[in-house]
Amino acid sequence: MKKAPAWLEAFQKEWSRVLRTPLETAHGQLQAQLPDGWSRLGIVPRVQRAAQAGLEDYQRQYWFRLLTILQQDFPLTARLLGCWQFNQLALNYLVEFAPRDHDLQGIGRHFVNFLCDRHEPLFVLQAAWIDATRSAVFLAPAVQAWTAPRDPAQDPATLRLKPAADWRFVQESWPLVDLCLRLQDNPGEEAVPCPRPLAQPQTWLIQREGLGLVHRLLAAPQARLYQLLMEHAVQDALMRLEAESLSQNRALAPDLVQQWMAQSVTWRLWSA
Repeated sequence: MKKAPAWLEAFQKEWSRVLRTPLETAHGQLQAQLPDGWSRLGIVPRVQRAAQAGLEDYQRQYWFRLLTILQQDFPLTARLLGCWQFNQLALNYLVEFAPRDHDLQGIGRHFVNFLCDRHEPLFVLQAAWIDATRSAVFLAPAVQAWTAPRDPAQDPATLRLKPAADWRFVQESWPLVDLCLRLQDNPGEEAVPCPRPLAQPQTWLIQREGLGLVHRLLAAPQARLYQLLMEHAVQDALMRLEAESLSQNRALAPDLVQQWMAQSVTWRLWSA
């Protein structure tokens, strides 16, 4: 293997500095902004195209690519804020968390925490969490679904179920999941109004199904049952659910709990 030329390291550092200089937003448009000293790169002009203009095109396309990925990964957040405001947040985020992976799909992994640190409104944080959850579910590895053991000596009540990797819970205080699912009927870049808050928070189960996602709105005790099953053996989870329900003066019919248990298997919520 040949040794890299001495000038390469300095060139790469300068190239990275120029490329990572964020776009200018002061005039209501995303415009290229080259830092001082960009000419040290020695960019050669093309026929009828100045070196500065060519480099600005490259810088602009670099940032547009990153902003597009974040908009695609956080579509609900982008539309609640409006794409212009979202892009300004994204520019600040990308300055702080520059891409470091070979796969650009990972650039948004710190975005929710970034918004939390900036104390964005709670509905924006919930929207970002929903977007991040949907993305994580879609990219989750394939799983082999659990099936009930055929060994008659195995007591089903003592089983400890393992949640599959291709689903997650999200809890919302605004009907944001419904809004997210309706965005395709309302394309555009302008901000959409946040819906009215819900009377009570509600829980969705988001799961990958084929090449898409399925969204299941769960009753509160059903969601609690699945959460308990992730943490305890079956018999312990059922006992805890019953105790919690009685403490809230809300008795659960055994056949309803059995229905929820059967649904969890039908939905392939547990992995082998």
